[in-house]
Amino acid sequence: MTWRIWLAGAALAAVCGGALAEEVAQTRIESTTANPTQTQSSATVASRASEWGITDVEWRRYQDLMGGIRGSLSVSGISPVEVLGIHARSEQERRRYAKLWARLRHEDAQRVLAFERAYQDAARRLFPEPAIDHARLDAFRGRSGKPVQQTGTVLQAGDRILLFALPGCAGCDAAAAQAQALVRQRPDVGLDVYVLDTAGDDARVRTWAQSHGIDPDLVKARRITLNHDAGALKKLSGRGVVPYAALRRGDRLMPYPELTAK
Repeated sequence: MTWRIWLAGAALAAVCGGALAEEVAQTRIESTTANPTQTQSSATVASRASEWGITDVEWRRYQDLMGGIRGSLSVSGISPVEVLGIHARSEQERRRYAKLWARLRHEDAQRVLAFERAYQDAARRLFPEPAIDHARLDAFRGRSGKPVQQTGTVLQAGDRILLFALPGCAGCDAAAAQAQALVRQRPDVGLDVYVLDTAGDDARVRTWAQSHGIDPDLVKARRITLNHDAGALKKLSGRGVVPYAALRRGDRLMPYPELTAK
């Protein structure tokens, strides 16, 4: 799986001067065949099959399957390995394709992570401006200095939920699952997750994302981002209790009590 991790430590530590973002993702390994049913030369078939780690015979079977009901039911970018796995003729064959698909996705994840690191470095150098200004937190906290509470928040298009979670926190696990469900239901809403106690280690954030079933496709689409907290929670909430959630609407921040520990 591919997890894109935005090192929001510096950016968000600014939360108030820092950007709340970055991501986790998994890339789908797209089929390189524009039209699976078209006639291909033996050399082309051998080359395409080799790319996916399957035989020429398996490639032909994949093409036959895509020419039938599978081609009508699945998205055009479904991989040959997935097609063969779905239509496996035995449990042994199904396990073989599952193992192959897991390996291919893992290898692709490493490639994407390498590019993501290069991208993050370039983005930090080219666009150092914070996305969220600390000065705007006064309205968020209210005159008392504490977050202004509200209930029944109605999400709007373009909203992004900021969720702060700690590994091993049951309440955080439930909040993460609920937040991801909201994003699935609302294609116009995003989610930025900030994981605490990562010590700036990307692997810890990836492990958290994997163990919580964060959808790589949503990360790839930048609808979900994964970040290091780097002290941002205390600056934002004033108490550091998790799970904690806020809502970013345009250039405004507001509490999101639906996912916040009571």
